[in-house]
Amino acid sequence: MKGIFVILIFSLSVLPVKSIASQLEIVAGGFNSCKLFITKKKNNRSWIKYNPTPIKTRMYQSFFSTKDTHRKHFFISCFTGLIGAESLYFINSDYPNFVQTSKVDDYAGIINRFIKNKTNNPIDQIKVIGHSHGGWLAMTLVPLLSNITPIKTLITIDPISFNNCTKINIIENQFRRFKALLAWPFVYTSLVNKCVRKIRPLQKQTRREAKKECRSTLKQRGIEKSLKKYFSLLYNDPTDSCLSAPWEIDDTALTNQVDHWKNYYQNKSFFLHSSIYDQADENIFKDKSHLVIDTDEEIWEQFVTL
Repeated sequence: MKGIFVILIFSLSVLPVKSIASQLEIVAGGFNSCKLFITKKKNNRSWIKYNPTPIKTRMYQSFFSTKDTHRKHFFISCFTGLIGAESLYFINSDYPNFVQTSKVDDYAGIINRFIKNKTNNPIDQIKVIGHSHGGWLAMTLVPLLSNITPIKTLITIDPISFNNCTKINIIENQFRRFKALLAWPFVYTSLVNKCVRKIRPLQKQTRREAKKECRSTLKQRGIEKSLKKYFSLLYNDPTDSCLSAPWEIDDTALTNQVDHWKNYYQNKSFFLHSSIYDQADENIFKDKSHLVIDTDEEIWEQFVTL
């Protein structure tokens, strides 16, 4: 009886173990999402110090704040805001505390090698989410990874072209924004003064009272909002690639390579925003600026559930 028991145990030990499949989650931060420098305070004095963990960005925090008990494999990357620095900083689940760098063109190859090395715990599907330049990166990764592993979910958050909306373009757009912010108050002030000159003699008000009434009237009529929008459009370049989704990516081919694609976009930041993709499964508008849209809780909930 004892011999039979030993044979049974030996037989079970040599049986092939069925591998447990799992998913890989890829998170790509956008322009200037790496925190290369941080401010330190000591003895009421502040100074700028190099950050040894630049990857711990808003996307990093949002990713780890979502509750997903199945999370095992991940890649998280960010772009620097430095002109001429076209490399990525990234971490993965194998080395979560070791920040690595890669050229943009080499990143897909690094992920491919990571997937192929997971033989005992093979990756059977991939989820990808990216914001801004990271949205562009997410879309470029899909065709390079889908040949090896199926892409279950693609979420693009206000994607901007890394090739056609460069760091110089973004700085130029911010300068145009600054000019617009300077221009519209002059016109608004002249309208207020014109209103004051008209109503003050009739209602015998002090100048302060007349100004307050005129501003209230202009606000109710939407004049202030209209002026802001007008000057925003006036200083915009309609051919600028920083004001649309990355047109160089074939969205028709992309839909055949992912199970579900959700595209989020906004136009609150008039100097930097994406747009609708006709071939996306869903296009969802968010009333948030480009700089904070990646922290939207609903988007991250969708990333977990889709």
